[in-house]
Amino acid sequence: MRAINGFRLGGIAPSGTAVRCDELVGDLFPHLSELLVERVFFECGVIRMVARTTEAEVPCPGSAVVSNRVHSTYGRSLADTPVGDRPALIELTVRRLYCENVRCSQRTFAEQARTHIRRDPHNML
Repeated sequence: MRAINGFRLGGIAPSGTAVRCDELVGDLFPHLSELLVERVFFECGVIRMVARTTEAEVPCPGSAVVSNRVHSTYGRSLADTPVGDRPALIELTVRRLYCENVRCSQRTFAEQARTHIRRDPHNML
């Protein structure tokens, strides 16, 4: 399994200059710019990207009060546009947060990735 990590050098470009993997991932997957892509690897014929959101505080959709108090986290697997002839999968970690407004009926809420990920049941695996 080959891995790309944003903190390591990705290799030498044809011009002989070093390329950072986080820059390479940003060039290859610009629609994921709002996410922190922590890892990219190729496994069983699929390009897999492990990612999470980067916002420290998120507004509650019910009250608009921002929160950074995490209730829990969970994973979503999303199909992405194929890269060449290889299928791509995003393994996205999402936080569930507490609403800080005691009057809000929504005690907890899931953060929404502010990126170009469609909310489409056919897009989720």
